[in-house]
Amino acid sequence: GRPHLNMKLFVVVGLFAFAAAQRQSDSLDDAFALLDADADGSLSKAELAGYVSVIDKNQDNIITMEEYSGTAAQADRNSPEIVGTFNFYDNYDGDANGKIDANVVIGKLYGELDSNGDGSVSKNEFTHEFSAVEQNIAAAVAAASTAAGK
Repeated sequence: GRPHLNMKLFVVVGLFAFAAAQRQSDSLDDAFALLDADADGSLSKAELAGYVSVIDKNQDNIITMEEYSGTAAQADRNSPEIVGTFNFYDNYDGDANGKIDANVVIGKLYGELDSNGDGSVSKNEFTHEFSAVEQNIAAAVAAASTAAGK
């Protein structure tokens, strides 16, 4: 089903990269295709928000670790990939309070992805701009891995 959509998409978009670092362009192309719900070749803020709403089970625009990890397979829920990616977005929203403010993250991430400011994100923008975000996520995953002793 959709909540277990695919671990790679989950980590890459993580809300949105460890798995992606293995095969970056394929992973980002796959993630873009899954996010582009209407398959028009561009990503709208509403499409990004639609993916986030799958994670935000109670639809309060605050994503807890329980909600975030709950979309992963049980065995992966405490993995450095999940913990590190959650920690990245928890910091990314500006307050590192153990919760992800979905509205802040969507707005900030969409602004970074829409590099030409035209109000939509092309596949090229997504794959190019998300690679920088992905490097920061990978660093957070590495830190979570170190903290977990893995």
